[in-house]
Amino acid sequence: METIMKPDIDAIRPDDILFFLFAEGGAMGSPGSIEFVVKSDTGIIRNISYYLPFLPNHITNDDIVRLFPPMENIRLEMFGGCTGLPETWRYISLGAGNHLFVRTEYYDTFSQHMKEKSPSEIHGCWYETAVTILS
Repeated sequence: METIMKPDIDAIRPDDILFFLFAEGGAMGSPGSIEFVVKSDTGIIRNISYYLPFLPNHITNDDIVRLFPPMENIRLEMFGGCTGLPETWRYISLGAGNHLFVRTEYYDTFSQHMKEKSPSEIHGCWYETAVTILS
């Protein structure tokens, strides 16, 4: 996973993001970070993923919305709910302030891989599963 910083945000096309993990500032794991998987310029799915620590890099809510426009209308609930998500995305609570968004076209396959896994187990294997699905 490649680490990027605030200046790199503009190089990412929001429509290319297929999986998007948002960890709130007080989340367990990597608090104050974003991880996402994108498709390549040619449209062929590749294993391109990014880690963006937004708290230490002064990433604002506007920056996050520019990168992932659904965040503008999403309301994350304290115990793992989500409202305001467009139909093109599905939500999976990973617990402890961690939230995963999966493009609708990959959700069924992804959720089959995650059957019977707890939120913390999903948190530990979502990336590898996404890469497997996209390979």
